[in-house]
Amino acid sequence: SGLIIISTIKKMTTMRSFRRGGDMISLFFVVVACVFFLYVDTTVRANEQGDILNEFFVATNGSSWTAKVGWGGPDPCQGPPFWSGVSCSLGNVTGISLPNNKLAGTLPSSLGGLGSLITLYLDSNPGLTGTLPDSLGQLTQLRTLMINHCSFYGSIPSTFSGLTSLWVFQAIAAPAPRPKLTGTLPSWIGSFSPYLQSLWLDGQNINGTIPASIREVGQTLIYFPS
Repeated sequence: SGLIIISTIKKMTTMRSFRRGGDMISLFFVVVACVFFLYVDTTVRANEQGDILNEFFVATNGSSWTAKVGWGGPDPCQGPPFWSGVSCSLGNVTGISLPNNKLAGTLPSSLGGLGSLITLYLDSNPGLTGTLPDSLGQLTQLRTLMINHCSFYGSIPSTFSGLTSLWVFQAIAAPAPRPKLTGTLPSWIGSFSPYLQSLWLDGQNINGTIPASIREVGQTLIYFPS
């Protein structure tokens, strides 16, 4: 009986070792699979962001920009060279800052696909025109939208009600005879309180009243057509 017990113990030990070895192999393949899919996801995201920004580059006459280092490459978050005016965090595009950079043309709707975008700063590019894309309302992380002294026209898209993280919205009109934004100040802009810090629409052909919820927030700096 002693031999039987010893034999049984050896079998159990062997089985446990086999299971441990199998578990280690399974864990190895799980880790490899995770790394692979993370790599694929990162690569796809980088390619998508690159495609969106390169479409933006073409749509705004990028060949004539003052600063354009890196633009045209596959991944805006990899350098050198790093893309002029582009900020990234953890492989995601979080900022586009190209003021006074001779941008001319219209904003492509694909910009709404930059889901991690926090800052869009395009001041003093009077060649930027057209209507503001509805798709910008998909940028739920956007905190700063600055398009002062550009030539956008039409109304503020109703989809902008989705910009629930917005702190700064500045769109002071370019000097005449440039086009202007028109219409009525949307009532939903009052829902941005108490986060909205700056609302500048001076010189635009926008009428209506400033929502009380914004006027009552002392830190909000407002420039609005009189």
